[in-house]
Amino acid sequence: MTNREACLDPPPSRMLGSFPMGRPKMDRYPQRLEQGDFCLRPMTRSDLPAVSQQLGALETARWLAAVPHPFLQSDAEVFWRHAMDPAQRVRIIECGGDVAGCLGLGASVWFWLEPAQRGRGLMQRVLRAAISCHFAATLAPPLIATCRRDNQSSAGVLAVTGFARAPASRRMFFQATHAAQDCHDYVMTAGQWHLLNPPRLEACGLILRPVRQQDAPAAVRMLPFAATARPAIWPSPEDMHGFIERHRCRSPLCGLFALEDEMRCLIALALIDREASAFSLLCPEPRNRDRCEDAIRQVLGVPNGHGAGS
Repeated sequence: MTNREACLDPPPSRMLGSFPMGRPKMDRYPQRLEQGDFCLRPMTRSDLPAVSQQLGALETARWLAAVPHPFLQSDAEVFWRHAMDPAQRVRIIECGGDVAGCLGLGASVWFWLEPAQRGRGLMQRVLRAAISCHFAATLAPPLIATCRRDNQSSAGVLAVTGFARAPASRRMFFQATHAAQDCHDYVMTAGQWHLLNPPRLEACGLILRPVRQQDAPAAVRMLPFAATARPAIWPSPEDMHGFIERHRCRSPLCGLFALEDEMRCLIALALIDREASAFSLLCPEPRNRDRCEDAIRQVLGVPNGHGAGS
């Protein structure tokens, strides 16, 4: 990664003052997240000198649409008020006790790193940690980042993290350079994230993971032979591929999951709804049913005998 590692704010039509307007408040995004060699934490007044110094460098400001140059004390106060809005989810990136940069996961995704922290994969690790927390919430909205077309470093970080680039470019005005630039939007949806980073859970000696299309033949063999013996919630053999796609995991513990035993053999399917603490189980071997139900209840965090199962 290079000194171009800064992603952009949204277009002016979505901005309030110098920074973007907020999104609805999310319920599972942590105030503080420590992971390996970095920490994401809320901004404090004591961070303002370091933030002002970093945003005051034209080589950083030129890649951030909303940041003016020079970056004055009044601009720092605007940024401070923006960072204090919980809906913006602004976090300082701290490494070794120092301010290494900043990340926003509010109305848009934006970030920067100070020069000494670039080139070692830090921003990708930060993004992955923050995005994982974002999509831990059921029905979490998509994330959108906008990047200058010539900002290859940030574009690379977004692409490696799994963002999809919109095919059409658009022009955006940059305050630091007083010029409009060609930009691309990059989008990450919950479905994309969980497809690229499928949850894999262990409980009661079993593994729970999202069902894949490759599982369709084994899943069909689990269906009762007679249609009259098949619960209405489960598909016909001919519709199994469509059923897997319709119930693909799009948030943690919501969707169609496979249960594997110690030999990695598929022994059951489960339609799980985390929010309702409910599930429907398809388990052809009666001897495995209690174990599968206990495993699902364990990952849902409900005691055995509780939580709706069928």
